[in-house]
Amino acid sequence: MNVDIIEPFIRVKLPLQGSSNRISSINETGDYLYVGTNKGDLYIYCSAPTPNTTLASIHHSLHLLKHSDRALTLKSKSIQETTNASLASRSIRSFRSYQDAKHLFTENSRYHLQHTFTNLTQDGSSISTIKILPPNLCESRGNMSKQMVMIISPTSLKLYELVGNHSNLLYSLDEPRITDALYINGDENGNHTTDRKENQERLLLISLKRKVFVVHITNKSRNVLRFNMLREILLKGRVQSLTKFNDDSVIVGTDTEYVTFSFDDFHVSPLAASQKADVFSQGAPFKYFGLSASGPLLWILDTGYGTLLLIRDTTVVALDKRCEEKLSILPIKLSVVPLAAIYIRPMYVAFVYQKRVEIYDLYLGILVQKFTHYLNSQYISALVEGDIFNLACGLDVLQFNISPPLKQILQFLNISGRVPGSNTGVNVSGNDNFNSTANFRHPQSDLKAVGIELAIQMVTLLESNDNNELFSSEKTKLLKLRELYKLKSIYLFDLYARYNEALVDIASEWMVSYHDVLQLFPDFLNAEILLLLLQSESLGGETHDADHDNKSMVPMIGTIKKVTKDDLETVNLSESEYETDTTRRTLPMASKKSKLAKSQGVRRFIKAVNNLIIYLTEQRRILALFMDKGSIKWKNVLLEPEDIYPPIDDQLEYVATIIDTSLFLCYFYTKPMLLGPLLRLPNNRCDSKIVNECLLSGLHNHVQQRNMMQPNYVAELLDFYFGRQLHEEALDMLKKLALENEDAVAIEKDANDNDPVHIHASKDDNYYNNYVTGPQLTVRYLQRLTNKHLSLIFEYALWVIDADESNSRLLFMNDSYECESLDNMAVLQFFVKRKDFDLAIEYLEWLLFKSDLVAKLKLEKLFVDFETKLCLLYLKQIKAHSLHEEEYYESLWRLLSTSETFDPWPILREIPTTEDKFLRLTVFVYKKLHEHENAVDVLYGQLNNLDEAIEYCSLIYRQPQGKQIGQNLFHKLLEDLLMNYSRNKNVDQIAKLLLGKGLQMSVERVFKVLPPSFPLFEIAPYLRLQVQRFQNDADDTRVNSQLYKVGSINLKHQVLQLQDQCFKINSSKTVCPVCKEKLGYSILTVTDNKDIIHYGCSQRLRQTS
Repeated sequence: MNVDIIEPFIRVKLPLQGSSNRISSINETGDYLYVGTNKGDLYIYCSAPTPNTTLASIHHSLHLLKHSDRALTLKSKSIQETTNASLASRSIRSFRSYQDAKHLFTENSRYHLQHTFTNLTQDGSSISTIKILPPNLCESRGNMSKQMVMIISPTSLKLYELVGNHSNLLYSLDEPRITDALYINGDENGNHTTDRKENQERLLLISLKRKVFVVHITNKSRNVLRFNMLREILLKGRVQSLTKFNDDSVIVGTDTEYVTFSFDDFHVSPLAASQKADVFSQGAPFKYFGLSASGPLLWILDTGYGTLLLIRDTTVVALDKRCEEKLSILPIKLSVVPLAAIYIRPMYVAFVYQKRVEIYDLYLGILVQKFTHYLNSQYISALVEGDIFNLACGLDVLQFNISPPLKQILQFLNISGRVPGSNTGVNVSGNDNFNSTANFRHPQSDLKAVGIELAIQMVTLLESNDNNELFSSEKTKLLKLRELYKLKSIYLFDLYARYNEALVDIASEWMVSYHDVLQLFPDFLNAEILLLLLQSESLGGETHDADHDNKSMVPMIGTIKKVTKDDLETVNLSESEYETDTTRRTLPMASKKSKLAKSQGVRRFIKAVNNLIIYLTEQRRILALFMDKGSIKWKNVLLEPEDIYPPIDDQLEYVATIIDTSLFLCYFYTKPMLLGPLLRLPNNRCDSKIVNECLLSGLHNHVQQRNMMQPNYVAELLDFYFGRQLHEEALDMLKKLALENEDAVAIEKDANDNDPVHIHASKDDNYYNNYVTGPQLTVRYLQRLTNKHLSLIFEYALWVIDADESNSRLLFMNDSYECESLDNMAVLQFFVKRKDFDLAIEYLEWLLFKSDLVAKLKLEKLFVDFETKLCLLYLKQIKAHSLHEEEYYESLWRLLSTSETFDPWPILREIPTTEDKFLRLTVFVYKKLHEHENAVDVLYGQLNNLDEAIEYCSLIYRQPQGKQIGQNLFHKLLEDLLMNYSRNKNVDQIAKLLLGKGLQMSVERVFKVLPPSFPLFEIAPYLRLQVQRFQNDADDTRVNSQLYKVGSINLKHQVLQLQDQCFKINSSKTVCPVCKEKLGYSILTVTDNKDIIHYGCSQRLRQTS
């Protein structure tokens, strides 16, 4: 891998030709470049930016890429070509000498020499370190024209104030072997507790051998500084580096350990992580044992992301500043100790050697870039300031541009091949056309996978702000990361068969679009493609290419996409044989290599689909949150549906259909036993046409069902229709199955001369087929529908009842909740319109006498209507001489004779008077109408049945408050009998009436209507009964009179006894037992217990009891 992290920019050459003065150190701060030499001179360059055509072209290209939605996926070739063309002249290559390498740099057109200061070390020693202090060090208000420069030489440390061409020495420490210095501004970094408040502001830490001097800086006057030695800290090893650890402490690197001390009490504490695990315990060279004066080289680099890089010789360790115990060795392998180590934001560390610069990624330890500069010196200074990387040696300062993040990302996504030093792998995809350059044992050996990972790491570390060329907010940053993780997921899935990591760990967490995930699988699992095909067929257009609009960046070369439905049928695997991510089965030896390969491919397919199910299930959950709340919080940002789903009409519904249908297809082809729970989910949005086509594909293939143990999915299909409220589609499907079966039976009979045969080879298969294609399933489905779908019930009940009349009882005459919820009047009209009056009668009989709806009907005042309609239907069928005529007549007789709720007038109008059996029915109607005389006329006058007429009059007489009406009916009947007396025909009947019911008739009215010629001997028994009745009445009267007299005497006796009773009150001060107050002279009364109390108290006692 050789990605252009840094690119040659300009070369700044010191005007020192012909002298032995050479660059020994550099520093760049803001617009100033400070160059120190080995003679103690300091050169200050000031930047003067000039237009650069090539750089402007680069920035223009990056600006175009910034506004391209497909920049990260490399969809725009024109942008890529523009960028590559603009950078062609700056591409980093290897050269044979420094003279060749320096031609990559343009001559200095950026800096001009502003000031030169000679012999600042005062002894001609070299300047090893240059540090710039803030300009407000000397006075409360910063003077930007002044520059505070601190230089370190092998013999001293000096602090100068530079104003123009003048230098003012503020502080000097003439001690040899000063290794580092660190300025701490307390105003910026927090409060540091010391004795005086002014001592909290500025500190200068100087490392010298095994000591750290703490110098306190104060203002003696406005422009005069005072440097006081505040503390001397003694350590175990020679100090080599000082770095600020946090706002309250400093980390110190020595040749033996790392320690920290705080500004509060300057207490030295060993680094907790270094005590826990000695990560720097590699074998030491012999120079550490006295053969060399120098110790190990070390650097402490602050990444700015809460992490410090601790580098000692060839070991690189990351320390989390938030937790000192969290220390980890980075996977960077260095073979040689570098001259310098420089951190390049956001994730690189550059190691400078005599002839080259190596840039490593911090997180993967990959050598990202190697640039051979051929400076060939042990004294090379290096630093990074902003987006400029500086190398200084001899008389030259080489400046490199740090590539913009977007350009780095594009390069990462373009690389491919094998990581140098990694072993080649085997073909894990099973594809003969596999790309060997990308096929390794592990993704870390694949430059393509490494490049994607580095691009992800780059975007993760970049800050989201307005100055960022990639994204200006945290939300857009996460969406860019989502695109990169999509590339990683696809690559791991297709080339490395890492299905769980690709679909569950990455795609689910980063909400990779279903569109990209489903493209990894065959079309028969991709609901998006199937829906487009259905839409195209419905419109009568050409087939739409689902991959035409959005091709994946990563080529699909794995076997998963090539698996067909035939492969799944021919390779029969039980679910226990499926591979998982943690286990792999040893494949049995097969007779043919192709069969083994196909079996292996199907196993991988099953494993991939298992992980796809997990992914789709998670997508269902996310989609449900969008539907419920409209937006969701993801990784601390608020996502709208438009951020991750295509902008189409009914967006969420469309996406839900694709996800649920794809999930259904996964279950159908790999886990059919779990189809039921999925299809019964109330919120599933599977496409009904696809579900119907799949589940009915093997409906009549009973041989395959037995041999391959595949269940029939009719029940699951009906559950799906019912749960989705697609009742019409379900019923229409069942009706079509029945019609297709009838046509098949008819064809089979014609072929066999109309002899009944079994269509299927097995009787069980034939029975099951008849069940599926018969009316039973339709009946069971209709039974589950409520009154809301009554019109649908009526529509599809027609053919069911035509097939078998008994189905009407199953549909409309059961005790289920659904049946009882139906509109009873509408059901009755359904039967009547069909002219199926027998079923209408049966329905009304069930409704009125067998169901649990009687109370409800009476409450809703419908009972009378239904009872009346039942009577009318009885009459209709009786008059039509139905097969059940006698049964209906008996039922009508019982109903009219016992019921008190039917409406009599409609029934009376329908009863014919031409036959006696109908006239008998009118009696019950007249009784209901209280037209009793008409009833008597029918019984005696038309039917000539005296006994029934007498019985009817007696029935009325026995009714509550019916004595007078009954007596009048008896007299009317007597008058009717006397109408024929002149003919001497009714003497016996009159005598019978008087003898049987004479006591219930008035004697006066009887003798008033009897003719004088009526023979008295015929009514002698009647007269004796009347005399006996009068005697009994007289006796009863006398007995009652005597009983009244006895009762009167008893009452008088009780009154006298009460009058004789008396209750003595000794004093008016006697206390009432109820209210505990004196009785006084108020109204009193006596209780049942003979207690004397107030009358008011007695009333209250009665109310409470």
